[in-house]
Amino acid sequence: MILRKIRAFAMVTLLSLSICRPINASATTAGISLVTIQLLKPTYIGYTTASVNVRLSPSTDSEILDTYIFNTQIEYSDYDDEWVSINHDGQTGYLYKSYISKQSCAYIDYDAPETSGYKSFMDYNMITDRSSAQYILQNTEAYTGKFGIRQVDGRYCVAIGSYFTSEIGTWFDLVLMNGTVIPCILADQKDDNDTDSANIVTKHNGCMSEFVIDWDNLNRSAMRDGDISSCTESWNSPVDYVRVYEKED
Repeated sequence: MILRKIRAFAMVTLLSLSICRPINASATTAGISLVTIQLLKPTYIGYTTASVNVRLSPSTDSEILDTYIFNTQIEYSDYDDEWVSINHDGQTGYLYKSYISKQSCAYIDYDAPETSGYKSFMDYNMITDRSSAQYILQNTEAYTGKFGIRQVDGRYCVAIGSYFTSEIGTWFDLVLMNGTVIPCILADQKDDNDTDSANIVTKHNGCMSEFVIDWDNLNRSAMRDGDISSCTESWNSPVDYVRVYEKED
């Protein structure tokens, strides 16, 4: 019995010594230094060069926290050779560095006339002139994307009037009254004979934008209503203004 008590006392003593060991001061100092170094990393102002995902960790397999549209201004720090870190709603987020530029893209905002918000569409197979920039775009760069709308680099293929721009391939945004931004690329040009005197709105239907779609894959609600706005509730709003980018190739 006495032997058992001695053994128990010895075990408790060893455990106490283990728990009460002094903290390694050098390790703590090193840890603080590492945190300090992270906090002292320089920050930069940059702009997204495309629609880019904000991720929870620096990996393409990581959870997506948000998606920033083209030309979004961000404040960031270099994380490594491939990623940058940002403060996203109070937590650290990561963006792929190759989508960040130190220079913003110049743009011009055009106020849109009051319309019903109706957004028409046309099948891309109706673009038949093989020598046209429209045809070449559809057959070399465009693909059938979200909602069955043709896309290039994540931007929706759209036709608008020559008042805004006439160069096929120009990037622009349709900014809706409800704040939604639809990233677009000029994939076709509305004929001046079909639009109003300002070359903005189509005469026969009052529509300002015409989306280029793949009929076989078009969103069913849009097909039923004959209106691209029906693809998603956030698009069911009139256009407030059109932002046209002066993007360099």
